[in-house]
Amino acid sequence: MPVELACAGLRLQPNHIYVLPSGDEMATSDGFFSVRPSSKLTGWKNVFTVFLDSFSHSRHPGIAVVLSGLDRDGASALKSFKKNGGITIVQSLESAERPEMPRAAIQTG
Repeated sequence: MPVELACAGLRLQPNHIYVLPSGDEMATSDGFFSVRPSSKLTGWKNVFTVFLDSFSHSRHPGIAVVLSGLDRDGASALKSFKKNGGITIVQSLESAERPEMPRAAIQTG
């Protein structure tokens, strides 16, 4: 599958992998990406939560992959993501350098 860095105005395509630019937030609306600087300036970032929240309301919810990471970013949005047809794949805790995000994702059920 093609792997592409997400950028503002890029149209989502089936069977593609999109990567979030470092330090930015991305969201989807009407099949297009929007990318902006992180809105949370202090504490743990919530870029995955912002993305999943927008993706949960998409006509094509897709697949989210939760890899090694700190905090619980994304966990609060996973239930609505799943409810709207999204699929979540989580890195095993044993292989994650930082298992906090994968553990939080698993705990959502």
